[in-house]
Amino acid sequence: MLCNDLTLGQVYWFFQSQGSTIRGNIARSFTMLYGDSHRHGREIEITSMQLDKIYRRIKDFRNICAHDERLYCAHPHDRNITVFQLVKDLRLVTDKKRYLEFLQQLESLLMDLKQDIPEHIDYVCSEMGLQNSDELRSWAQESRQL
Repeated sequence: MLCNDLTLGQVYWFFQSQGSTIRGNIARSFTMLYGDSHRHGREIEITSMQLDKIYRRIKDFRNICAHDERLYCAHPHDRNITVFQLVKDLRLVTDKKRYLEFLQQLESLLMDLKQDIPEHIDYVCSEMGLQNSDELRSWAQESRQL
């Protein structure tokens, strides 16, 4: 209930301030929620270390958006941290229905961009952490099967 009144940054720091037992319990809760939502044969375990990194990336990307900075080419703290990494993170902490809706909207935006600026789409995809515009479509198809 507390999380309903906290900002993402506050949730991140609150999680950071918890002991390893509580952080482990929270991670196990996310693992169970993921399993219930995605219902596939593959077991996924979300660790407290993963959750810590996910919270930090979500917080950082949210702050980029809040300050009207360019999101597609953002690499907070590390060149390997990309929008596509955030997309992958969201699969672990979002229920499947909402995640697939998000992917569909993102894929649609990327396809619109591909039509509007075809000469720049490869650069945009590269900055987002994608090899090309079709990689998001492949990721979305894989996610639907999970």
